[in-house]
Amino acid sequence: MRHKSEVSDECEKALASLPLPRIAENGYRLPDPLPAGSVLTDSTKRQWLLGQSIGCGGFGEIYCAKELPESQRFTNSGNKDKLSQCLVTLSQNNGLVDNNSYNGLPKRRCVQKFNKKRLLLKNKEKLNKLLKDTNYPFVVKVDHISGPLFAEMHFYHRVAKPKLIDNWMLNQRLAFIGMPRYVASGIFISNNTCRRYRFLVLDRLGVDLQKILNKHNNRLTLKSAYTITMMTIDILAYIHSFGYIHADIKASNLLLGRLETTSPAREIYLVDYGLVERYRTQNGEHKEEEEDNRRANSGTIEFTSRDGHVGALTRRSDLEILAFNTISWLSGSRLPWIHCKDHEIVRKQKEYYMSHIDELLRYAFHSKSLVPKGLEEFVKSISRLGFKEDPDYGALKLILTRAIVSSGSTNDGLITWGERDVTKCVKKGGKRAVSSSVELGRRKVRKTDRQEFEQFELCEIPRKLDRHRAVRSAPTTLSRQRSASITPSHKSDVDLSNPTPQMLEVIERMRQKSENISKESSIWTHSINNHVIQKKRFRNNTSLKKGSKSLYNNTVKSLKSICKGT
Repeated sequence: MRHKSEVSDECEKALASLPLPRIAENGYRLPDPLPAGSVLTDSTKRQWLLGQSIGCGGFGEIYCAKELPESQRFTNSGNKDKLSQCLVTLSQNNGLVDNNSYNGLPKRRCVQKFNKKRLLLKNKEKLNKLLKDTNYPFVVKVDHISGPLFAEMHFYHRVAKPKLIDNWMLNQRLAFIGMPRYVASGIFISNNTCRRYRFLVLDRLGVDLQKILNKHNNRLTLKSAYTITMMTIDILAYIHSFGYIHADIKASNLLLGRLETTSPAREIYLVDYGLVERYRTQNGEHKEEEEDNRRANSGTIEFTSRDGHVGALTRRSDLEILAFNTISWLSGSRLPWIHCKDHEIVRKQKEYYMSHIDELLRYAFHSKSLVPKGLEEFVKSISRLGFKEDPDYGALKLILTRAIVSSGSTNDGLITWGERDVTKCVKKGGKRAVSSSVELGRRKVRKTDRQEFEQFELCEIPRKLDRHRAVRSAPTTLSRQRSASITPSHKSDVDLSNPTPQMLEVIERMRQKSENISKESSIWTHSINNHVIQKKRFRNNTSLKKGSKSLYNNTVKSLKSICKGT
């Protein structure tokens, strides 16, 4: 028998050889990474080839994947009769075996060895060919067997089947709804750790909205923000009709279509249903308004609804989260509680500001006159909803549609964002270098031109600076053009067809400043002209005085000389 110390040493070595667990930012333990080329078999016996990892969220890891057709699928065991016949013919041709044995080993064991080696070589060759193809139209989300993916997988089973989505679009007369469609799911066992994991297969989508916001000062135009809000309302109406709520709406969970890499975009999808909750009982009745500490403070603290802070989630909770997101997209993330991480303080602030919506919007947009059209009515209509009240999704969309039209834009369902980043000026040898970047999906094209800086990006005012200070920095253009017009000589790249309230304010201030400059210059030139005229008159007077005095002296001298002569 082995000693206990030997057994403990072996256990410690085995534990040391295991990989360290990976922990997400929210403290959740992530599953072990899977190598590229892993093959997963779902519940319907379809096989999925995994590529590289493309994301790692709070719950689970996401890999790009593609389905293997039947002709390219991997098999663990083949036809025994065919393999045994191949082995016998191969051995007989080489003269290595007789009828009953092969190198002194039983024939059955030889068949098993040959089968294993042959299968490994075949799978390696097939895998190398498949990995060369970079087209992965699906994604696979992997999580622990008891993780939040369990709830998300069952939600997709019940809600996200393609037939259900198509019927809803037909009944509601919608051309598009951003609901991801269920493809497949299953359970597998990891070869390294022998742990069981769940996986979910979905269609692959494009970049998330948060990455676009990060590149454009966390701000969207009125039309883009309201269009995204209306698309999200359609998705929430579909989810709510099945008795579910999302509870975690934010920019990082809103994804563009896979093929939409440039502005404008037409599709927005709502993803990540790991925190879905039912607001109806099994009998179809609405749940009562009761606090639940187990479900309290779920989701992202910046956008969690007031009901979410106490765990009593309902349909108005999703709409309230969406309202906070819309304010954030339009104001550049200026929410009163944006930097606070204490759930109780954030809850009290939301309670106060949702009962004083005027103060909330005044804080977000610096002034009541700068609040976008329709936003106050939209937020107030959501705040008036009861706990069990059915939301009027059409009325909410109508408010935003009227605001888009009244702002001078067309409600065509297009989502646009600035293709150029903030223009930066850097002095180099007395000249200015202008650098701009164009975002084309995942490719970034840089353009650098050394030229005179003659334009000022009105829509890209830093959020942390005061607006008056931002206007004072504008005379980069006005110092060159001492004229009443602030428009540059060439056509500006800034689209002013649909200006934001901040842009209008800056334009008005610059116009007033240019008028003051022109007035000051006219007054200054007038005073200079008067000074010059007075100076000339003074010089003329002094010259006349000097001339008259010299003439007087000459006459006196001539008279004296005449008197002496006489």
